[in-house]
Amino acid sequence: MSVTFANAPLVEIVTELRWIPPQPVSIPAQSGAATLQFSFFGGSRQDEFFMRLGGKLHQLGFQAVERLVPPGFVTLLYQPIYRYKQAAEQSPVQYQAGTGLFSAHGIPPYHSWEEFVPFVKNGIVALLESRDSKEKETQFATISLRYIDAFRRELTQGRSGPAFMADVLGIRVLLPDFLTKFGRSGSAPQYTLQFILPIADDTTLNISLAEGQVHGADAIVMDTTVSCTRGIFPQLAEVMKVLNSAHEVIHEMFVKLTEPIHGLMQPTEGVSK
Repeated sequence: MSVTFANAPLVEIVTELRWIPPQPVSIPAQSGAATLQFSFFGGSRQDEFFMRLGGKLHQLGFQAVERLVPPGFVTLLYQPIYRYKQAAEQSPVQYQAGTGLFSAHGIPPYHSWEEFVPFVKNGIVALLESRDSKEKETQFATISLRYIDAFRRELTQGRSGPAFMADVLGIRVLLPDFLTKFGRSGSAPQYTLQFILPIADDTTLNISLAEGQVHGADAIVMDTTVSCTRGIFPQLAEVMKVLNSAHEVIHEMFVKLTEPIHGLMQPTEGVSK
C-alpha cells in the first residue's frame, strides 16, 4: 500500500523530457587564423514551436508566461527558455520549455503523485501536439523524474548532516583513522554524499545528500533522480510508463530510508508520495 505524508519534506518534483532537435544552426567565428564553427539550436521553427505550445498551455489555464532568456541571446541545448504558470499568484504546478526540453514542476502545496500525474499528462499531450513536423517522430533521449526534499530541524531534530544520514537514513561514511587524527578535538567531519546506482541497462538512480539552506532555513537536502536514456518513442503511454516506473522506485526508496522518522512526517495510507 502506498503512503503520503502530511509533513513531507518535499521542496519540488520535476518530470523532464529531453530530445535532440533536428538541423542545428552553425555560425562561423574567426579565432586568429582558424575558423571555428559554433552550433546552436533556434530560429523561426523553434519560435513557432513555443507559440504553439504556449497556446495549448494557455487553454489549460497556464496563462502567465515568463521568458527566462532575453530575446536575442543564444540558447543552449536543454536550456529552459519559457516558464508557464497558472494565473493564480501561487501556482503549485508549472511547465518549462526550452531547446530540446520540456518539464513539469510541482511545488507545495503538492499532495501526491496521483494528483500531479494529470498535469504531467496534459503537458506531454500539449508538447506532442506542438512539436514541429520534422521532429514529430523524434524519440526522447532522456526521461527523468526528480524529487528534491529538505529535512528541516523538525525532522532532523538537531542532528548534523552525517548524523542524520547515519542514524535516520542508515547511510554511513567511515573515514580512516589516519585522516580523522588531523581533525580538531571534539569536531566531527562534514561532507556531501552522491552516488549513482544502475537499476537497469538504461536507467540509473542518482541520490545526493548535503547540508544547506532552503527558504532561509537550515536543512539536509536530498536530491533524487531516476533517469532513463534508452530512447523513448514520442507517445503519451510510453512516456508515462517510464515515469510511473521511476516513481515506484523513488517512492519505495524514500519510504524505506525515512522509516525512523515516519512519526514526525505524519503518514497517511492510500496515496503515494
